[in-house]
Amino acid sequence: MNESDRFVVIAAKQTNRGDITLELANGYAILLFPASGQHEAWRLFASGSDRHLVFPTEERDYAISRRKPVDTSEWEVWLKVTDAPRTGRAMQAPPAVILSPNGTRYRCGRCGRILVIAEFGALKDFVVHCGACDHYNEVPL
Repeated sequence: MNESDRFVVIAAKQTNRGDITLELANGYAILLFPASGQHEAWRLFASGSDRHLVFPTEERDYAISRRKPVDTSEWEVWLKVTDAPRTGRAMQAPPAVILSPNGTRYRCGRCGRILVIAEFGALKDFVVHCGACDHYNEVPL
């Protein structure tokens, strides 16, 4: 139960495959990924209204794993824990930095949080600092 104004939704974004980002006040965000689209995965209600969004809008299966066999390294990468960069700066996450909403999900090599969603290969030579576990991450070779 949110008993303060700390977690007020200020924006919501949805991708075609049902991922949803809820942007909250004070720099927080929630990123949701449905495991299947065969049955109702989520329902989002507008505050004080009976207006709502439902995903999926019809009975279909959006889960990548059910469409065809996929090597998970093509769509999800666990980053390699590394030392803090000596020069320059690191990207800060969470909330996840979304460079391409339908891209590869890059996870912290220590705690597994999704830190970046980007096209595969787009994070070469970047360092990402995970604020959840305070570790620095880079793309493994």
